[in-house]
Amino acid sequence: MKYSIDGFRPVYRNFCLFKATDYIKGLINGQPAWENADSVLTYGYIDHDNGLYLEILACAITTDKGQISFAPVEANKRISFRIDAVMEDEFEFVAYGNDPVREKFMDKISILEKSESDEDLKQSRTFSFLDEFRHEINIDDVYALLTKDGLEPEKCRVRIERLGDQVIIARILGEPGQQFGYHIDDEILLYIEQNAEGKNKLVSDLNPGVKLSREELSDGSMLRAAIAKFNADKSQDSLTEVLELLRDSSVLVPCIAMLSKQDQQALKELVEKSKENGLKENDGDFKNQEKIRLVPDVVKKGDKYFFPVFSADSEMSAVDKRFSKVRKSFIDVIKRAKANNPKIDGIVIDADTNAMVVSSELFETVLKMRSRIVK
Repeated sequence: MKYSIDGFRPVYRNFCLFKATDYIKGLINGQPAWENADSVLTYGYIDHDNGLYLEILACAITTDKGQISFAPVEANKRISFRIDAVMEDEFEFVAYGNDPVREKFMDKISILEKSESDEDLKQSRTFSFLDEFRHEINIDDVYALLTKDGLEPEKCRVRIERLGDQVIIARILGEPGQQFGYHIDDEILLYIEQNAEGKNKLVSDLNPGVKLSREELSDGSMLRAAIAKFNADKSQDSLTEVLELLRDSSVLVPCIAMLSKQDQQALKELVEKSKENGLKENDGDFKNQEKIRLVPDVVKKGDKYFFPVFSADSEMSAVDKRFSKVRKSFIDVIKRAKANNPKIDGIVIDADTNAMVVSSELFETVLKMRSRIVK
């Protein structure tokens, strides 16, 4: 096998043998059995910013009978190199990452797996439909077409950062050559579309949405219509429209009224005193001394936590209306969710009617979107 032909999948998170070339010999110099090694056992991992690397786990010696013995690299020593150093070298696939051989090198493999802890990135690397667009070394980098009315489609290298519902979120790595309104380090949404010949294209549509006024968004009807369309077709365009509207929308947030610790103690003492005097609990005279805090309601589903919000009072159930409620911009709700403990996994919009969940992976995308409000 050869990396330049077979790509990253045979080596990524798998065990392979690479011949002990002069370059490899220089890396393993001083390790057990290095002088007699004819190959090295490697394990592939991805550095998000720098690309695919191979960790050398052991020097390998092939006997006259074709058997291979391994001399592990010293426990406190890490030897790794980027794949471009051996792209044209022949290698032999040994075993998948879950093979029993894994146990022998678990200490080092666990370190590598911790460096690849981002679940979105790990999942994106399983998307074989992206392989034709990937950079051959920096696997998380893909080449996408930036499109905008009046401009030529422009091929641009971008780095996958997160996954959202029905969307890939990527960061522009180089300044586009045309005036798309997006620049280096800006985040964009990617999706797959097919051309007339049925061939896939990785595209980001950078056309600005229609400008809006605050009055058009005030009653939430435009947002509800956009959510209904997304729930019906689950398309990239529909999702983008919802996220852009949320960027400028305000929503109703059910809240729980919280007394300060001082006022809670004062109320407790008043209730106890009322009971001692034979009064009912509501016969006492209580006035809070400190400001009452309104804390957003949190809904737990399984092991996940969500903020419920509503586009309008009419979308709230009788139970929801029992809460105090405040109107907040969706941007402020996201900021509150990001700071919350426990971690908020998403914001549920209009849970009792035409519900939509904006997952936490999309929070940064909404925050970085440009406003469509006419000033």
